[in-house]
Amino acid sequence: MNKEITHSFYATTARLLQRLIYPLCRLYFFKLKRVRLIDASDMKKTDTPLLLAVAPHTKHSDVVIVPASVPFHLLPVRWLADEKIFTNRVKSYWLKLWGAIPVKRSLQGELLCEDIDAILKFTQSGRCVGVFPECCLVGGYFGELHQNLITQALARKLPVYPIGLSVSETSALDEKLKEPHSKKSVQIGAILSKPEDLLDRWTSL
Repeated sequence: MNKEITHSFYATTARLLQRLIYPLCRLYFFKLKRVRLIDASDMKKTDTPLLLAVAPHTKHSDVVIVPASVPFHLLPVRWLADEKIFTNRVKSYWLKLWGAIPVKRSLQGELLCEDIDAILKFTQSGRCVGVFPECCLVGGYFGELHQNLITQALARKLPVYPIGLSVSETSALDEKLKEPHSKKSVQIGAILSKPEDLLDRWTSL
């Protein structure tokens, strides 16, 4: 994991950017776009560093809508991102400013052991960290690739919350009116008690 990205400079820029646009994002997504926010968690009551496990990941806007969904005092959310998406200097710099942390993966797609340790130490130092399936834009669900990260986070008493991003299809009435429309929702689940919960929690969100 690139130690430069965990530097206080990027922590500061992520904090400023995410907090600056927070009210605008809340207005845009949850009022104007009518995205549903369903929060079954107790995040409002916690001020400890935590890990957000978010799936599926299908759009770049996911890294904006999720920080707009969590309590303001937990910002910024620092995102784990596959280093292969840092394709050019401008994009790389912007992602870092927003709070993204590049991580490497093994040939099997797993996070490296040393990176898992660094990520959890970084979280324990007071940061809120978010992770998507395989840390990249794949649109899937969490599988065994992130078991080690979640297992060790829970072993270190870090709160881990599942967040589901979903889109419901158009209704029959919408089709008759010829107005295609998708209703999005952000669903924040209760805190995880064991790593296995992450694999089947999405169906009940």
